Order: sequence, then structure tokens, then C-alpha cells
Amino acid sequence: MTQSAYWTLFRSDGQATLSNDAAAGKALKVDITNPGSVNYAVQVRQDGLNLESGGKYEVSFDAWAQTARPMMLKVGGGQDRGYAAYSGEQTIQLGTTKERRTVTFDMKVTTDAATRLEFNLGNAGTGPVWIDNVVVKRVGNAAGARPPAADGNLLYNAAFTQDSPNHPGIAGVPGTAYWSTWSNVPDRLTTSVSGGTVTLNVRDVDPANNWHVQLNQTDVPLTAGKSYTLTFKGRATDAREVAVVIGENGGSYARYLDKTAALSATEQPFTYTFTAAATNPAAQLQILGAVGTPGSSYGLSFRDFRLVQNP
Repeated sequence: MTQSAYWTLFRSDGQATLSNDAAAGKALKVDITNPGSVNYAVQVRQDGLNLESGGKYEVSFDAWAQTARPMMLKVGGGQDRGYAAYSGEQTIQLGTTKERRTVTFDMKVTTDAATRLEFNLGNAGTGPVWIDNVVVKRVGNAAGARPPAADGNLLYNAAFTQDSPNHPGIAGVPGTAYWSTWSNVPDRLTTSVSGGTVTLNVRDVDPANNWHVQLNQTDVPLTAGKSYTLTFKGRATDAREVAVVIGENGGSYARYLDKTAALSATEQPFTYTFTAAATNPAAQLQILGAVGTPGSSYGLSFRDFRLVQNP
């Protein structure tokens, strides 16, 4: 296609073609004939954007479709960054008339000179979509680090009792604001909260790695050279060893704390002290689920998370 320098059309199991639509002011026209099975099955992207850590960025563009439909926009890393979503995965509902759209986000991970801007158009029907006048620019500085909770805890909602529209938590699980879970096969993980305890029930274990199940909290502020102590209580349906990690959320995923917890059917307290290797206003706490034999199942329960900076 002419006049498409710097843009890439990626297709996994979807099918689409690109053209410049003269009738629409030479807007980029993405004609989708097979939507594929995932949102990135049809992906229009530009690589090589230089996003600096600590910046606030704005993405703006015109977009519309022949038939009203969703599109997922993402600004993030490539394979070397684990395809991290610096902007989050932003679902945008497109109408049938041209409309200016704007997304802003804070760049909270290390600088990435190979950032990707993605328009993900798969798994949402066939027909043409138009994109035009795309702008990505820095509009200021990222918001400062969040303060500790009222009791000094650097982890928010440690008692699993809060809901927040701005920090919605685990989908379908009340009381989990600021927390998230992840599984490489989502159907294998269910999560519940009762009496201040969060429980992750895992079925059909992935024997190859311990990150197939995760309990996470992001935006944890750390200062280089400072000492921190993490405590929590945990148990499992049977003896299981999980990883306990505090580190970079994206980038190289550097780990400032990288330990394990040997859980048993009896609840036990766990304590870890570490020194932050870097100043990071948006570090991440992760509990990484246990490995096991293929097809096995287990449950993990945790409560009373607390992370404090030591005197």
C-alpha cells in the first residue's frame, strides 16, 4: 500500500487489507474479511516510539467503522518487554461517523525506545474500519508516587474489604480494589474473598512454570537504598511453594525481592526484608502460584499483607 511508511499490518488467524481511502481524505482503511479469534488477530501498529519513564502521554486519533464495533488500543512493549501494556488495554467503541478519540496514560516503567502503538481490530466482526490523524505526544509528567495508606502500609486494601471505581480490582470479586489476578489460561483460575482472606483456586496446573497463576498489586512506591519489610499470612490446600516477588512492572521485570513461601494446610506468617535496588514509584508485588503435576489442582489463601519502609 502506498503512503503507509512506518505502519505494519499484523495478522495471526485474521485476514485484512490496508488501503488509503481517497473518499475519506486518504484515511487508512482496514478492510477486515476474517476477524480471527483474538483482538490482535488483526493489528495495525507502529513500532519504535521513544517513551520516557516518568512522562504523561496522550494518544489521539480519528476513527470510525462501517458498523459500530469495539477496538482495543494499546501502547506497550515488544517481545523483550513481555508485551507489557504501558497504557493498559483500552477498549474503544467505534461508531459509524468520524470521531476524535483521546487516551492519556502515565509511563511508569523504564524508558522504552522501541514502544509500539497498536490498534487491535480482531475478534469483533468483519467490514472496514478507518483510522486517521494519529498523534502520540508527551503532555507532562506522570503523577507522583501514591502515599502510604493511613496505617503506613504501602499496599492498599490489605484487608480485602474495599471497592473503587478507579481501581476496580479482580473482575467479579467484590472487596478486591487495587488487586488483580492473572492466569495464562483464565478458565483455570477462580478467585474469592471471605473474612479478609483472598483465595485462588487453581485447576489443571501448568507444570512448566510458577507464573501461570498470579496475585498482583501494582503502583507500589519504593526508594533506592531503603529497606522494606513485607509480611503476610498464607496457607494452601496441600504443601505448595509459591514465589514472592516485588519488582519492576514491565521493562526488564527486575526483581528487588525474589523469595519463596512454603505453604501448608496450616496458616503460617511469612516475613521478608529487602533493600530496593532502584527508585520505582510503581513497583509490583506478585505472588506466583505453585507448580505441580499436570492436571492437578490446589487452592492458595492469603491475608494481612503489609509492606512498610523500615526506619
